[in-house]
Amino acid sequence: MDLTKHYPRSPRAELDGIKILPRAIDKARAQLAGTLGHYIYFLCGVNRVLFTTLHVTEQQFLDAVAASPDDAGVVRWIREVVKPDPARIAAMNERIEHMKPETPQAKAVFAADLAATGTTRTDITTYADLLDLEERRIPASAPTP
Repeated sequence: MDLTKHYPRSPRAELDGIKILPRAIDKARAQLAGTLGHYIYFLCGVNRVLFTTLHVTEQQFLDAVAASPDDAGVVRWIREVVKPDPARIAAMNERIEHMKPETPQAKAVFAADLAATGTTRTDITTYADLLDLEERRIPASAPTP
């Protein structure tokens, strides 16, 4: 995965019912290939939500991706080795969908990132919204009613 040329998958994308997993795989593959571009793998707050939910470290996940030729291999590792609690996955999926900046500093960074997109949309309030806007999965202009 070359994130200097392509966007990673949306934080809303699911694999085996787990949101953020496809994006984390894309970023891990880019980390391994040295093609992260401006993205980060280690210390990424959104990835950390996934890794905490799965009870794995960034390195364990990276190693699993390195050992898996495709997404299905990562899913097998999660099912057979990690064995996540379905209730924790459901809670994490909900959190990913609705996660917003909470501190004044995080709100300021979010506002600056949103302003940098040039949008006039007022409905971009979550990190998933912002990422999808920045990566052109949703339009910069608000849909008309």
